[in-house]
Amino acid sequence: METVRGQEARNHIDELSQKYNGEPYPPDQIKTERVTLWIVPSRQTTVGSGPDEGSPTD
Repeated sequence: METVRGQEARNHIDELSQKYNGEPYPPDQIKTERVTLWIVPSRQTTVGSGPDEGSPTD
């Protein structure tokens, strides 16, 4: 797990807000320190077309 704080975390929320709302996150809405936690999964399950799945070929 990685913790990101300060300006880097603030930049991240601004990027997300810009992407989804078309504008930076409103500064007056921030009442506490911004913290981003990056969690690496210990395992992963995927569903979909892989080498052993999909349409059969003859």
